[in-house]
Amino acid sequence: MKLITTVIAFSLLSTTPLYAKHSSMNQSEHMKHNKMMKKDNKINRKELSAQSKQEVLAVLEANEKLHKVFFDRSSSKIEPAAQVVISAINNISDKDISNKLQFSKKKLAELKNDNSDMNDEDYHLFNMALAHIINNYNLESEYNIYSCPMSKKKWIQNSKKDKGIIYNPYDSETMPHCGSILSKTI
Repeated sequence: MKLITTVIAFSLLSTTPLYAKHSSMNQSEHMKHNKMMKKDNKINRKELSAQSKQEVLAVLEANEKLHKVFFDRSSSKIEPAAQVVISAINNISDKDISNKLQFSKKKLAELKNDNSDMNDEDYHLFNMALAHIINNYNLESEYNIYSCPMSKKKWIQNSKKDKGIIYNPYDSETMPHCGSILSKTI
């Protein structure tokens, strides 16, 4: 009986979108993020100047460190790692890309030094914006979009690092390598 109750409770929780409870995003904004992710990965990506490409890659590199903090559940390092990503975003000179990351910067600034569900949701929203950039701009990089079917969240990860092992930043304790690659940028 306890197992049945647990399964039913888990089913209900996993079908309730966390953004509805925890995020300041409204339904319309969430739908826009979903549309960004549903675009065909084989579209022709926009070219960037060499400088803009390097600036975006600096954000992705800083995010790789934040991703590791989430995966390791190093809660005391979340805020400093998020600030490094925010600084990298502030250095983006391309106005279009910079504008696309403004909401995400706010979400990164809301991250706290704890392992809360709210942190996971804010980090997921930031990764959704990065996924939009990866899908729409030719970065010629090793960064790809990953997704965990259990947490229903996405993240960006360096696909060449550690021989392509998946590192799920949302549930590293029980499902550390759960997930699949959604994009192929290289």
